[in-house]
Amino acid sequence: MVEIRVDQRSLYEVVQSIISHEDFEIELKKVQDSTGCPLLDIVDQLSPGGNSLLHATARSGSQDITKYLAQKFPHLILRTNYVGDTALHSAAKAGKAETTEVLLRFCTNPTSSLTDGVPLPRMKNLEGNTALHEAVIQYKFAANNDERESYHAVVARMISSDPGLAYIANKEGKSPLCLAVETTNLKIVQCLLEYPSPVAADYQQLPEGKSPVHAAIKLNFKNNDMLSEMLHRRPKLIDSTNGNGRKALHCAASVGNMRAIEFLLQNYPQAINARDNEGHHALHVACESGYVKAFNKLFSSWPDTSEYLNNKCQNVLHIAAKNGQDYMVRRIVKDQKLGPKLVNAKDIEGNTPLHLAAMHGHSLVVGTLLLTRKCNSQILNQEGLTAYEVAKERAGDPVDFGRQRGQRNMQTNDQTNVQHEDVSSKNKKRPDSTDSMMALSILFLLHVFKILCGRRQQHRMKRLRHEMKIKRANKEDIKDRINALLVVAALIAGIAFQAAVQMPESGDDKGKSSKTGNGLLASASAPTTSPAPTWFKRFIADQLELTYLQIFTFFDSLSMNLSVFAAITLCWVQLVDVNFSAFFVWQASILVGASLYSICIAFGFAVLIGIKEKFGPTYAIVMIVVEALSILVLTVFTSPLFIPFGLKYLFVRGLYAAFFIGYFIVHRLLDCCFCRVRKA
Repeated sequence: MVEIRVDQRSLYEVVQSIISHEDFEIELKKVQDSTGCPLLDIVDQLSPGGNSLLHATARSGSQDITKYLAQKFPHLILRTNYVGDTALHSAAKAGKAETTEVLLRFCTNPTSSLTDGVPLPRMKNLEGNTALHEAVIQYKFAANNDERESYHAVVARMISSDPGLAYIANKEGKSPLCLAVETTNLKIVQCLLEYPSPVAADYQQLPEGKSPVHAAIKLNFKNNDMLSEMLHRRPKLIDSTNGNGRKALHCAASVGNMRAIEFLLQNYPQAINARDNEGHHALHVACESGYVKAFNKLFSSWPDTSEYLNNKCQNVLHIAAKNGQDYMVRRIVKDQKLGPKLVNAKDIEGNTPLHLAAMHGHSLVVGTLLLTRKCNSQILNQEGLTAYEVAKERAGDPVDFGRQRGQRNMQTNDQTNVQHEDVSSKNKKRPDSTDSMMALSILFLLHVFKILCGRRQQHRMKRLRHEMKIKRANKEDIKDRINALLVVAALIAGIAFQAAVQMPESGDDKGKSSKTGNGLLASASAPTTSPAPTWFKRFIADQLELTYLQIFTFFDSLSMNLSVFAAITLCWVQLVDVNFSAFFVWQASILVGASLYSICIAFGFAVLIGIKEKFGPTYAIVMIVVEALSILVLTVFTSPLFIPFGLKYLFVRGLYAAFFIGYFIVHRLLDCCFCRVRKA
């Protein structure tokens, strides 16, 4: 549509610059006379954003012109721009209470409609926001008190015309009341709650998970003013839930809002018994989130928490162990009345808290439970598995004994009606982690200890052989190890050869090297011309240097030969059967490890030969100590190469167990230090 101009200015600018509708009529008459267009065509022109003249007058706050356009051209009231805003949206966004009131007069009855059964105040733009949404949003970002007061006036006028507007959700699922709570301003919340909704269904319009009560609990930790105001004026909001069926006390427990918990327990004591869709009480949620203070407060309202079970018959210790909340687990097991009741309790699948901690790989919780005096690690679940066997199955290892026990138990007890999830299928979805491997390793050590302490020696040895049995290596593992060992062996051989070509020399021999040549013969036979304090000291020094050279050449040649033998062995491995190849790969690993060990020793003596005369005996002693420590560390790191191929998983479990013990001790020490700091 071609824009119609008046005195070189847009008609929209004219609308915003004049006040009375008489002046506006004069301007319209001028346009009509100059263009010859019908009046309706002039009024229907749109701005680049799709705004009508009514949008412009509503946004500018011209009450008289807005009333004139709404009366003369009522079709403009429902017209929307390109983002779906009506003139009422524009007035609300601009904070113009006067034009908002004028537009609301044309829809005083909220049940009446001008289009499609939707009254004007409840019309939504493309974001799903009503005009009230927009006013509350703009209130949140107001720059000063004057702007906030103007938006507050808009909210007051709109909510007085239709109190149910406070509960209409936008596309984000947020109602104006929820947005008002997010502003953390009590005044705007009180304004929205001033008039009760005459339609009871308005309270049910709130989508799950977007309750203003939950928003108030999550955003206001300092006081309960908003929560108290909402529940005092709208008591039905106490029953609003999130997507999981959790109510207000569940929400307070999940975020650890102690003020909200105290307020709800004092005013709604029955809320402690509320359950969500999974049967969780607020106590379960506090354990799930790990808020010990929240648990203590809820625990004081009903001390016998063993009665609180979810749909899977899991108590609070089950939930804490399942979610890895070590502090919460320690709090529960330390309770002399509560701990013994819950530590070995079973859920509907027969799992104890230790089973669940092992199943989900929470090593600290496993350690805490095992240190509990009455914790029984040999309890079987309905599949006939102990906690160790559950963790073992999670890692992908077979558990034949547990499966046989489970089958016998199912046949004996005839428990065919019990439905439970398959642990193996559930665990396959979770990748292994360091924490879960530590949990498995510590349970493995305990399991082996239990076997060794068994009474029946024959059964004990059978179980021990079953745990220690060597796993067969597959072709892919062997191929990967062959490739890695071949590369290392070739590198060691090259280093050893280069070291033999360029023999180490002392500081005095370097001056003679250009005349006598490099190599072993030059170093051994070159005469010394440097003056010595005594002939005896010089003789000892020469003999010591010669000994160093002999040791160097021995270990250098040994490293060279071992690496070559390892490479030859690895070449032969590819010609034999896979059952024999695992043994030969293990032998090659030993050879490569020994060659690494030898080349490091040779390097140490080469360094001693080079620094003896140049840096003096003190530095030589320091280097000897450093090399000794390095060789000691090397011994630890090369020892896994001497372990048979099939027993590598035993070594890994032992390593993880050792790491867990250190990790557990450090964690407890740091916890004690932080507790003392907090108390101080």
